[in-house]
Amino acid sequence: MSMLEIKNADYRDRVQAALLQAIVDVSRSEDGRSAAILSGDVVDACLSVVALMAGTSNVTAVPSRARQFAEECGQTIRRRSAEIRLCHERGELGSMTVVHAEDRQ
Repeated sequence: MSMLEIKNADYRDRVQAALLQAIVDVSRSEDGRSAAILSGDVVDACLSVVALMAGTSNVTAVPSRARQFAEECGQTIRRRSAEIRLCHERGELGSMTVVHAEDRQ
């Protein structure tokens, strides 16, 4: 059985919304009008949470299953990243503005 198998979509959606809200909350400026989200730091933190979940699951109990899990995660990230990139390019992400680190002043 895959660890990425969805057992309760409502629960998954609430966890996802809570994670995103927490990221925005800790990233807010002092005046609360903007949020500077440091994507590399966020990705690293999320990977730590994924590792915690995987490391306490039977899914990573043996090396071959751990490799399978890692490959499955990689495929999912690539697919979802491509979907998000298309939405972003079409302007479908609402009021979100991305300023890349190298472009900040």
